[in-house]
Amino acid sequence: MRPNLIGAMAALLLLVACKTTEDGGRTTKAMKPDPAIIAALYSPYLETYGIQAPDVLAGDVREVFSLLDTFARNNYVKWDRQKIIGKTHQQVEMLVLSSPPGSREQLSQLLLEGLARAMWDSSYRPPAASKRSREGRTGTLGIVTWKIGKSLYIADVIPGSPAEVAGVPRGFFIASIDGKSVERMMISEKSGWQEGLIGTKADILLKPRQNQPAQAFSLERAALKAKNLKMTDAGSNALVFKFQRFDLHALNSLELILAGQVSGQTPRPIILDLRGPVSGTPTETAKIAGLFLPRDTPLARLYYRNDYKTLYSLGERQYANPVYLVVNKQTSQMAELLAFSLRDNERATLIGGVTAGGVSLLESIETAAGGTALVPIARINRMDGRELLDGVQPDVQVKHDYSFQTDPQLAKAITLAGG
Repeated sequence: MRPNLIGAMAALLLLVACKTTEDGGRTTKAMKPDPAIIAALYSPYLETYGIQAPDVLAGDVREVFSLLDTFARNNYVKWDRQKIIGKTHQQVEMLVLSSPPGSREQLSQLLLEGLARAMWDSSYRPPAASKRSREGRTGTLGIVTWKIGKSLYIADVIPGSPAEVAGVPRGFFIASIDGKSVERMMISEKSGWQEGLIGTKADILLKPRQNQPAQAFSLERAALKAKNLKMTDAGSNALVFKFQRFDLHALNSLELILAGQVSGQTPRPIILDLRGPVSGTPTETAKIAGLFLPRDTPLARLYYRNDYKTLYSLGERQYANPVYLVVNKQTSQMAELLAFSLRDNERATLIGGVTAGGVSLLESIETAAGGTALVPIARINRMDGRELLDGVQPDVQVKHDYSFQTDPQLAKAITLAGG
């Protein structure tokens, strides 16, 4: 049987263990591994899968505890450790159906995955991968993927990357990675598979499409100096920009192009392709918005754990270019913030599909065990207080062509822009 009673008893001990750790809803420093909390995490699975009780000093157990502690101290929804454990167990119950643990170490990996799934928008990088990244030894393949159901779809390939050099095409679904079916991979595996030690290899197999057979590629990870803003002329009057990240480089590049327009001529329409998550911070996003909105225009409300603040547009010079935003279900995080901010202030037209919804501010936090957790530290709402649980509806709805033989969403934006 699944010993829920054992978990309930451990949860009672957990309440006692956590009672004095909170300071205004947030602990001031990481807790030492607590046997009661660890028991609450592990005990529901020990008898069922014949696993011995965990040693609180074991490395994998400390790693699980430190991730839980990091989430509990920093998440904006004020979930305490007991609530996070309950949510984690809900996720693990689904994971064990396809990957029943045969050892404590395997159970720890399932708990790490369950913890990351339990917290909205969060992710986790283990200590070894975090150390490689800090030391500058992390390479990537350069494939931009979208998660569609249980599948991974190749939406783009970064110029100069190992994937581009090898000829990896856009518009295909990945069947397997290193021999493992994508549909059987955990969410964390689908997020982190491209990263690894520089020089290590990954084998990917693409699903056949229409009259094209399956294709296999062996790629070697490399360090990339990717540009965070890509511009194309699209053979029209409009300028099309594709972001990887909102940062100073992207802002300066975009403003340089806008400032270089010939005085007295009609400003060229600007198309921002926001399909896909765009990293960055609210401040950087406010600077991008500030190119098209008067300074100090209210954009959004950021609700932190114990307070909130209003995000305003930043910038000294605004440009009158007509703005069109191409969006879809992959438009999330800062891309989604920019989309609803410009549209709510009647400064942009949205073309494509409904955005992802549920925008939160994520912060990268190092855990006590040396891993790195991406933690939702604030919820981002519209100025009228509305949450974005259902995403942002486009002004002009256009379906995406997943074969990438055509791009009807971008084509519609170009047409509306007078191209």
